Amino acid sequence: MKYRGKVRIRKRRGEGACRIRGYILPDTLEVHSKEGIRTPLRIASNPAISLRGKEARLYIRVASIGGNFDNTSIVHATMPIDGMRGEIRLKARYILYPMIPHESVEDPRVNPLDDKELFHVRVIKIARTPVITFRTALNNSGDEVLLMEPVRFESREGEFVLRDYRDTFPLNDRYMIVRPFFKSIGVGGIFIGSRDGSVVSFDELKPIPELLPQEDEYKTGGNAVAKIASNEYLLIYHCVDKYGAYYTYAAILSDEGELLLMTEEPIIVPSPRHFVGRRPITVFVCGVVKYGDEIILTAGRDDEIVVVYSISEDKLFERMTYKAGRRG
Repeated sequence: MKYRGKVRIRKRRGEGACRIRGYILPDTLEVHSKEGIRTPLRIASNPAISLRGKEARLYIRVASIGGNFDNTSIVHATMPIDGMRGEIRLKARYILYPMIPHESVEDPRVNPLDDKELFHVRVIKIARTPVITFRTALNNSGDEVLLMEPVRFESREGEFVLRDYRDTFPLNDRYMIVRPFFKSIGVGGIFIGSRDGSVVSFDELKPIPELLPQEDEYKTGGNAVAKIASNEYLLIYHCVDKYGAYYTYAAILSDEGELLLMTEEPIIVPSPRHFVGRRPITVFVCGVVKYGDEIILTAGRDDEIVVVYSISEDKLFERMTYKAGRRG
């Protein structure tokens, strides 16, 4: 709390720097179970992405035609990255689904250094249960789960989980980005701490002050990470204003989690002229990759469809006019 509102550098204006590259609609995503049963979809949203050469691997949050965002699964699909333009049609298969009724499997994120490590959230929507982030180990093809375990925190008293820590995923093999949410004061922000696999050091978990909510923002949270240099990572993150609108920003972190550069203005701004769905003014990125000199972001729009955004690396860096000091 002592950091909140002390650093005021974000602005919510303009139309954003990213442009729409392609999109996936629920009826253009064909999903089958392992038994071959096709699921008609109501929602296809919040996708993570990784690259193997020119092959894109997508992990998409879906809900059936009779379901909603309170009962979702994650499906896996592959396609050529060059084909991700305009209206995208592809086939997918379930890899992560609810274990009990009314459980929602949410928001996949890929380790930027190892695409066989996928992170996702699970929450039971009809009960006051914790929101827990899980680490999932995948096979080499990315279409089968080998191991699933919760992300845990370690202190002198032992290991534990937090009440609510979504938007949690690796920066790299040594550090984890964590977004705890403090319900008593209604605010959440971006923290970083050292990790050993799925275990994060709670005593070393600290906020990045410049990425915490400003006084007129409800919360901030990490979205996705891509490695762009030998010791630099691109972090995509969001802030939510008092009206519930999501604005997407970018920052550069060192391999030790030090904030180096950041955009003052959003790179994605939700616009009703693009699409209006079940949750307006929401753009939620879950994936980012660097492909040549292009930065490609995969996002959920209005909790209903997938939108693929793009921006050149040079244009993105042109917008990073603020250089931050070390974290306090």
